[in-house]
Amino acid sequence: MAARTQYYLNKQDAKWKGVCAGIADYTGIEVLWVRIGMVLLTLAGGFPWTLIAYALIAWMAPKKPLGLYETPDDAKFWQGVRSNPTRSAAEVRSKLRDIDRRLGDMETHFTSRNTQLANEIDALRRGARNGWNASCPNSHCSSRSRRSWQVRSAGSPIPGSGPSTATRWRGRRAR
Repeated sequence: MAARTQYYLNKQDAKWKGVCAGIADYTGIEVLWVRIGMVLLTLAGGFPWTLIAYALIAWMAPKKPLGLYETPDDAKFWQGVRSNPTRSAAEVRSKLRDIDRRLGDMETHFTSRNTQLANEIDALRRGARNGWNASCPNSHCSSRSRRSWQVRSAGSPIPGSGPSTATRWRGRRAR
């Protein structure tokens, strides 16, 4: 794997050889400003030396490997590491501290006594001891109401809705 803290010629964003684009990629400065600085430095009196330095860098520096950074955020992070490694390490430590704090808060929440949930569980346990039956479709059913539920589900008439009620209803409708 290629070193992410090394200078590379950036051929993807190059205008000529990729030296200015490589400097911009390495420092995190916009490539336009690096190019303007190079032109100004050349015009301000460094005419032969800037071109010689440019040619030497283009000849000696390796090309930037494709896929060096997975995301733009990854590239930004490594630019920060190159410009100020101490600050980057402090940022990573800060992020890890924040993650550790959040994990600690989650652990505290899940391991602490949740009184509302504990009361609901205790109520369910008391109900099971007082004759509630868990196989009834309604959690509030007792053994007695469970028996009537079994009778109703077996096809027996429900009190108040037997054949006489159905006959009366059909009779009213026909009139």
